[in-house]
Amino acid sequence: MRYFLLILILLCLNMACSRHIENRHWVKRMIKCKSTWVYFKLDHQIRGKILSYAKGICGYIQVSSNTIILTSTGDTIRVLEMPCYGKIFAKSDSVLVTPVSKPDSIGGVGDIKFDCKVKKTCHAEVTKIQ
Repeated sequence: MRYFLLILILLCLNMACSRHIENRHWVKRMIKCKSTWVYFKLDHQIRGKILSYAKGICGYIQVSSNTIILTSTGDTIRVLEMPCYGKIFAKSDSVLVTPVSKPDSIGGVGDIKFDCKVKKTCHAEVTKIQ
């Protein structure tokens, strides 16, 4: 019985270590992908459709929401916006992207599917169109 318990404990520790290594690789990949983002200043309103929306964190520490938008001209951009506005978007919602005078924050919540694919990033306000 003691050996069974010891083996069970070793298996649990092994799974915890492998999960820790997996998480560390995922974090390194996300940091590498975010370092390739190209920030631009939006100077006019853009219409588009939501491809992905990751809600940010609002509170003592604020992290921008991450919205991936397919514009009406066929370009794909990432929009970072502070999440304290209570907005929630669904995939394929029609939206209007409006420039902001200055960025709210520096980073944003990650999106596994688009972090490495979409490079063009801006700070703006996203509003749903009916």
